[in-house]
Amino acid sequence: MKKNRMVFGIYSVLKKSLPIWFVFLLFLLSKGLNYTEAVLLDSFSAFTAIAFEIPSGILADKMSRKKLIILGEVAIIANYVFLLFSHSYMCFIIGALICGIGQACLSGTGEAMIYDEINDDVIYKSYMGQINKYGYFVIAIVTFSSSWLFELNPNLPMIISLVFETISVLILGIFFEEKRDNRDNEFKGFKEELATQITIIKKYATKSRILFITGLSLIMLEIISNLNYTTQAYLPSLGLEVRYLGLVLVLFNIISAFGAKVTEKIKLNEVACFLIYVVLLLLVSLPYIWIVLAALCVSRYINGFIWTVISAETNKQIESTERATALSFVNLITDLLPMLIDPVIAMSYDKCGFPITYRMLAFSLLTITIIALCMRYRKNS
Repeated sequence: MKKNRMVFGIYSVLKKSLPIWFVFLLFLLSKGLNYTEAVLLDSFSAFTAIAFEIPSGILADKMSRKKLIILGEVAIIANYVFLLFSHSYMCFIIGALICGIGQACLSGTGEAMIYDEINDDVIYKSYMGQINKYGYFVIAIVTFSSSWLFELNPNLPMIISLVFETISVLILGIFFEEKRDNRDNEFKGFKEELATQITIIKKYATKSRILFITGLSLIMLEIISNLNYTTQAYLPSLGLEVRYLGLVLVLFNIISAFGAKVTEKIKLNEVACFLIYVVLLLLVSLPYIWIVLAALCVSRYINGFIWTVISAETNKQIESTERATALSFVNLITDLLPMLIDPVIAMSYDKCGFPITYRMLAFSLLTITIIALCMRYRKNS
């Protein structure tokens, strides 16, 4: 249904356009947090997200995915309210824990809902590529003013984000007509449902293709998210004035929009991705701002298509009636690594600085690449 695709597209674009995302680290630092404390909030969110991943998948497959998305968005809005009005780190932790529940509700649910609506791998990649393309152009407009808004008042980006978030939820809740298939929606009791979902999880946990894609997603998530997250603080440390940070982020998002345009043509190649990011991390670690900017531009171009390509390949391997549960299992795995590794990386930022940390990430990724090549060689020999 064209109406559903349009509504989901508007919802997705608004979700991508929250100005707080582009100054979030700076916002947390303005609240008196250091890098370690700021990144630890992600670990707290990851903890509850992991705890609620599988239950949320059961609810998404057995009940309404649309209602679960709305519930998750309400939890995220609650976290933003905590961040906006509190200066207590304990309140920030409580907000992060609530946000984790929201993330678990959203994890894979919207993806499953729109994939079921389209039910075609090629059309899905084309549709999401278009959504991302327009989304990045809208983001470019938003980021143009994000750093200026932050300088004017550190709370302004969060206030505007709360408004955008609320509008996006209202649009989805009022206008999206959820497509329901013929799956059995009767809830048979928690133990019975849990046993059924564990059977589904075991089924996909033994599929090598699913595990391969999940591993690629894990590594790309860790590397790309760290590059994107630290840009707000790293570029000013190289001499870029904060007032120009918005212009740089505009450029990054325009580049991502062009990356999104080629989504349909991209096929997964894990070794190529790894080697590219080894080089990019080494370039970003250099003390020359123009080289750093060029490397980040390449990363942002890849960012425009990589997640949709991974998503389409993952969904292609999963049956419709098991989609939300299987995606929750995949997201459960991808939540574990950041919870364990991000605090260590954050402490490295505080103690060693950005350049040395980027080089350590590059060395780790190169090691993973060598292992992947050896495994491929053994498999083919």
